Amino acid sequence: MKMRLRQRAWTFFDFSHTHPMETKAKLKLLLDELNAGLIERDDAMKMALLALLAGENIVLIGPPGTGKSMLARRVRDCLAGDQDAQYFEYLLTKFSTPEEIFGPLSISELKKDRFKRNTQGYLPSVQVGFLDEIFKASSSILNALLTILNERKYHNGAETQNVPLQSLIAASNELPDGQGELSAFYDRFLIRIFVDYVSEENRIKLLESSFDDSDDLVSDDHKLTIEDIEHIRETARSVELPQIITEVLQDIWARYQEAFKEDRREVLSDRRLVKAVHLLKISAVANERREVDLSDVFLLKNCLWNDPENREKVQEIIFSSLRRFSSETLEGQLNSLQGRLNNLQRSVTLGSMIADKSMAWPFREQDSGALNRAQEDAVSRFLNQAQGDVLSQQLRDNIWI
Repeated sequence: MKMRLRQRAWTFFDFSHTHPMETKAKLKLLLDELNAGLIERDDAMKMALLALLAGENIVLIGPPGTGKSMLARRVRDCLAGDQDAQYFEYLLTKFSTPEEIFGPLSISELKKDRFKRNTQGYLPSVQVGFLDEIFKASSSILNALLTILNERKYHNGAETQNVPLQSLIAASNELPDGQGELSAFYDRFLIRIFVDYVSEENRIKLLESSFDDSDDLVSDDHKLTIEDIEHIRETARSVELPQIITEVLQDIWARYQEAFKEDRREVLSDRRLVKAVHLLKISAVANERREVDLSDVFLLKNCLWNDPENREKVQEIIFSSLRRFSSETLEGQLNSLQGRLNNLQRSVTLGSMIADKSMAWPFREQDSGALNRAQEDAVSRFLNQAQGDVLSQQLRDNIWI
């Protein structure tokens, strides 16, 4: 599918340069526009955009009338080009047929004894898809969707067709309840978000809102091209995974397996681990960092649970692991800083003891008191910056939190 591309207006995080970067600021502006007029949908909107950047799928769970389809259309609006040609949405029922999702059979191909669908304008030809009531689909639709969700491939008769899909946004009032077929399909959705009715304290804002969703929300300068998205993903390949993050992930996986060793509903596949790491790297790129930090791991609260009843328990596993490693990181940094300052103090003391002042360390004896004060100031500044918690500082700086 051809799409007219505008001249690129984005400047991306480039590891080979040190000039000020614009990715984070641009994404902040884009999120502000996408969230215009929405109430209590900030987290869902952020995760939907992050899923688009990462090339992942997201499922929105919640009752009817909570704006799930509107969130999907706003993700569509952030893409440059012909939005109608690059977006597909459909409400599924148990009676829905593959023709409704993947396109009708080609009559001309049937005359040649070939089974092939005309997919143009249907899900296999678009960049963003929205399927409502996804888990009510028939097995024939679900089986065809499996390779689209994971490999971005569609088996169109005897041919395998590449699918330009960047993200599939699904919605449901309920989640699959242990069926093997649906469980495998559900695992293809890395991000799971609950979307509920607006709370009582914010209901007055909803009543006073005069927002019209037909408005053109996203300015052209803030829209993403496919080239933009591919550049972000390519940059993510160079993002480092520090040892502490590896240890945090291992700790979370071990705690998860221990907590749910007798609960067959909760299983973390190898695929989910690999995709989760990729999501963390995309988050780091969006925040203009060269490596993943603890705040990125915080996003896994929307990725690791399977059953809604276990959501809070999974989140507590993640939070407790982050708090533990955050505390150890702060303690280690303070010890390292204290050690360097102590070494410098000993050097000054040694220099003051050298008899030949011309050969002495280039600090005078009276510099010792000034150094002590500098030492105290450095520790104080460090503590003020961290505000008692490395994780808190990182969370404040992360645009997805």
